[in-house]
Amino acid sequence: MTMHMMTAVFIFVLSLIGKYFIFEKMGMPGWKSLIPIYSDYLLFRELIGSGYFWGYIASALLACSCSALVTIGVVSGVMEFLFIITAVAACTVTIAIQIKLAHSLSKSFGHGIGYTFGLVFIEPIMLMILGLGNNRYARAAA
Repeated sequence: MTMHMMTAVFIFVLSLIGKYFIFEKMGMPGWKSLIPIYSDYLLFRELIGSGYFWGYIASALLACSCSALVTIGVVSGVMEFLFIITAVAACTVTIAIQIKLAHSLSKSFGHGIGYTFGLVFIEPIMLMILGLGNNRYARAAA
């Protein structure tokens, strides 16, 4: 196993541990945090609403689809440009929804915008701090 792969596994495990204890603090069984897409759905539902989850999934799929079609050369000319613009817009929406989720998670544990930046840029560490620290969960503040 290469050093890069070991680092990725380590970061993944840190995220899982942090999410497990965050789920426990939110009153949900921790094991639900271990199920990949379902755990994200539960976080979205609890913090900002399930509609955002479906928007997040749709925008991510749109970005991937447009990027793939441009990459494999299915579209060209003006259509290629439109597909690239669509992919960039969909990526922007996906990132915006992820930031909204991070901010809602931060606020629901009594933190502010600084913690949101931490969740966006060094998520595994911040999830561990939220999960294992003495932070208390207060219902999601919209």
